[in-house]
Amino acid sequence: MRENKFLVVYLHAPLHEHTPSFLSQTLNTDTLTSFLDDNLLVWGGSIHSADAYHTSQLLDASAFPFLALLACHNPPHLTVLEHMEGLGGEGGEGGREGGLGVEGVLQRLTGAMARQQEVLARQEAAVRERAERMRLQEEQNREYQEALEADRRREAGLAAERERVREEEERERRRMGEAKEEEERKRREAAEIIATKKARLPAEPPVGEKGALRLRLQFPHGKKMDRRFRGSDTMQVVRDFIDVSVAEAAEEEGGREGGRKLVNYSLSTPYPKRTFGEEVGMSLAEAGLHSADTIYIQDLDA
Repeated sequence: MRENKFLVVYLHAPLHEHTPSFLSQTLNTDTLTSFLDDNLLVWGGSIHSADAYHTSQLLDASAFPFLALLACHNPPHLTVLEHMEGLGGEGGEGGREGGLGVEGVLQRLTGAMARQQEVLARQEAAVRERAERMRLQEEQNREYQEALEADRRREAGLAAERERVREEEERERRRMGEAKEEEERKRREAAEIIATKKARLPAEPPVGEKGALRLRLQFPHGKKMDRRFRGSDTMQVVRDFIDVSVAEAAEEEGGREGGRKLVNYSLSTPYPKRTFGEEVGMSLAEAGLHSADTIYIQDLDA
């Protein structure tokens, strides 16, 4: 079993005549692989590699295929409980005859493991005996040690609580500072964007200019604004005007948290029904807009 440190070692001789049949008919069968996975640790290697070759020397492997069952009684010392070599080799403890078929391997492994249980039982009994002696020793000065430990725990607990409160306060200060910095960064970025849009916004054409369109903008919150644009202006110009107007309105309201915001929105006309989303490069003339048209602004985040 894994907790008792039973280990199966397989030494692979790739050029040996019996290796292919052993792999297909024994080692790689569902019955044996399931047993190994459930009950044992498994290590294998080709004897052409340095580690496996060294292991073959330690285990005195003289024929192949080769399997060995080992136990670790007192790490790192290993005990060979059973070894099987050749298609009809002899075992380790007990020296029983048996082939390397599935049933033979299972019988020899389980037999060796059963014999090992007595050794493990003695080891566990020795461990329990040592633990009992230690327990009796500890009881002789327990009251004194417990009193000292209680004082240490109490002082450590008070110190830990003070440190926890200090760290929590420090984390909260950092969090608030980072949140404030992030809010300020976003505010500066938004202000820079609005400033850029305001700077590139063309001046409103004068009344009577040829090709000028007078559009009515209907905001989601009910506000209406009239503004003249040129037919050559793009939809991006309209959007820049809307963004600047919303930002200026929010600034007039004192920047209150409850001030109106408009980030994601679409533009549309009632009749004929047209919606303008990403067509920011389209001119107003190309969009088919005329003077006195109303453009509805729909807040997509609402």
